[in-house]
Amino acid sequence: MTQSGTVKSVDGNFAVVEILRDSACAGCSSAHSCIGCKKKVRVRALNSASAEAGDTVCVETPTRRVIFYAFCVFLLPLIAAVAAYCTAVTFTVEKYALLWALGGFIIPFVFVFFVIEAKAKKQNNLIIIYVEKKGETHADKLDDTI
Repeated sequence: MTQSGTVKSVDGNFAVVEILRDSACAGCSSAHSCIGCKKKVRVRALNSASAEAGDTVCVETPTRRVIFYAFCVFLLPLIAAVAAYCTAVTFTVEKYALLWALGGFIIPFVFVFFVIEAKAKKQNNLIIIYVEKKGETHADKLDDTI
């Protein structure tokens, strides 16, 4: 998955990139009224394209990582809810089994929030693959040298 963003700062081999999160909301009919759309997110990415502050860059996330996160957010809670219900219905009455299913649905979200989010912050999954457009700061440097 690729997205465009603006490099805000560079620190060694890494860069802080500001990405506008509107690509995920592009096909949604509620995008115009959603507070989550048009939100800017700052991420740390491996600067393999030698981008500088102010550059517009293309940032890539490995596809298998995106699929893994989608599984954890969308399918894992459903699987856990069904498993909790099937297990609880053999030991308790049905109304309590439904509570267990609700718990089985919520627990994966807690897992995703605490464990996977912390792991994602430690790992660097984003890579700047190329510079789309040089930033304004480069033009200022050229004017100073003339």
